[in-house]
Amino acid sequence: MDNLIELSIDHFAKIDKMISYLEISEGFSLSFLICNEPILCDAVISEVEDKLSLNISLYGIHLDSQHLDLLDMIKKAQQSKEYQDNIQKKIKTVFFVTGFDEAVECKTDEGLSKVLLTINIMREKFLEIQNTILIRLNVGSFSQLLNEAPDFYSWRTSIFEFKLHTDEDYTELINIEDIKTGHFSIFDNHTLSQLFESYNGLIEADTTLESESPHKIAYWYQNLGMIESLRGYDEKAIEYFTKALSIYNSLDEQNEKINIIPFLMLAYHRRNQYDKELDISEELMSIFNQNDDMDGKAALLRLLANVYSATGDSEKRDQSLKESLELMLKVNSENSDNIDRIRDIGSVYSELKNYNEALKYYNKSLSLVQKKGDYFSEKDILSDIGSLYRVKGDLSKALDYYKKAVYNHSDLSFRENAIVFDRIGDIYKELGYMDKAIDSFKKALSLHISYGDGIGQISSMISLGHTYFSIGKYDESLSYYAGALELSKDIDSPQFVDFCSRQVSKIKRHMENSN
Repeated sequence: MDNLIELSIDHFAKIDKMISYLEISEGFSLSFLICNEPILCDAVISEVEDKLSLNISLYGIHLDSQHLDLLDMIKKAQQSKEYQDNIQKKIKTVFFVTGFDEAVECKTDEGLSKVLLTINIMREKFLEIQNTILIRLNVGSFSQLLNEAPDFYSWRTSIFEFKLHTDEDYTELINIEDIKTGHFSIFDNHTLSQLFESYNGLIEADTTLESESPHKIAYWYQNLGMIESLRGYDEKAIEYFTKALSIYNSLDEQNEKINIIPFLMLAYHRRNQYDKELDISEELMSIFNQNDDMDGKAALLRLLANVYSATGDSEKRDQSLKESLELMLKVNSENSDNIDRIRDIGSVYSELKNYNEALKYYNKSLSLVQKKGDYFSEKDILSDIGSLYRVKGDLSKALDYYKKAVYNHSDLSFRENAIVFDRIGDIYKELGYMDKAIDSFKKALSLHISYGDGIGQISSMISLGHTYFSIGKYDESLSYYAGALELSKDIDSPQFVDFCSRQVSKIKRHMENSN
């Protein structure tokens, strides 16, 4: 059978180690094959079967919700004709266990996995099985096994983990953050379109307005930029922000420029125009210095840290974050109740990988917003804490906080929930729960569409395309990547167009090779 994915050098090296292990293992031997993506796992096993010597046989044992007693199933297999024939022919039998991910989902009334509870209790009995046992499972099931069947796990001999490699790390490409654009963020796509037409119509209706009422037309240009930024049309947003900024410059309106430049920087950033982003930041820093605005300088330094991170200058990134933190701590008193600043301090500590301090400030800001009954800020902080645990590698806690961010309120239709659903999907995908990941990405996509967020839509469609590809559903994968490609062209995003074009071509090649 031809594999529909290309195994890497790293994959082949691990396969060779697995084959060597299967060939030299004697008596009872327990090992785990950890792999989230079914197409990769199938390719690995196919390669193993092709390369195994003729005196070794993989005997399939399949668990499911109706068959949970692994020990009993193996003992029955040992009584089978196939197994007995192998003994006569002096062929070594390796029990290859599949379906483990489905089986662990069957719970007792106390919420424990039945199969894990059983194998942990019966662990001593497994020593009577004088065969190698290779269990295939995903990261999530493996994590549950470590927690609920540690004694059984202690018998392990080897662990083989395989990950699906992509042409590039697409997660960096779709690592979007929510755009804080004031009251515009509450509007759906239809309302945003109406507002756009309204502001645009006002500007076109009176060509003399700029000379007679420049503040008003600058404000309208600014709002047009905000709307286009929300919808992902960054090139158009840059055009409108630049027009507004030009008018404010002529009027020497420093405060209004403060409201525009961060969003202009964001638009430049998303188009990889980092030099322009740095240039415009100098003007903003000059204003903050003149006003001795330490909060403003701290916020700008965080934006600059993102620029340096994108350009690969880790030294300048860390320096900017440290300077930002120093300024915020300087103006933040011990008894301060400035929720935004306290949360920002937590965020900078997190970016500097000082997670204990970050958690302290996040929890303090969370306590303050809960006392105020500020649900929207509570949602953001819960999501921040989820992201902190995700970076630390505690996916279970990350998932718990992301779910709280979404489900602590009965109304799931908020714009901010779209990004959280994307993150929940990412966690499920990392754990190997592909169906749950797909469900979360689809919820995110629905909200992105509702609010007209072009970049958000592309992000969710790329995630869906990648997830469907990993489980071998190429038609669905192609559909989402093709949709992301068309939308990328519509919003004129070169980096997304380039990435999605390559993915569409790759999937088409896979589909042609499979026919």
